[in-house]
Amino acid sequence: MGKYEEAIPQAKNLIHSLRDIGYSLKTATADIIDNSITAEASKIDIFIDYAEENSSICIVDNGYGMRERELNRAS
Repeated sequence: MGKYEEAIPQAKNLIHSLRDIGYSLKTATADIIDNSITAEASKIDIFIDYAEENSSICIVDNGYGMRERELNRAS
């Protein structure tokens, strides 16, 4: 398996600001899946953990991913 680095964005702040401009969870999820397809993923798994305010969604694919510089800029 190749080298990878976990980059965890401050999701709560970003979600609140995007929601204010009309970016919904539905739209964000569709964008992430579209990115997976663009990255030539042949498998996309979506995991949902519903726990009220501590809920989470994890989207995992086998696409080719981002270069380290792109990943750091996006996080």
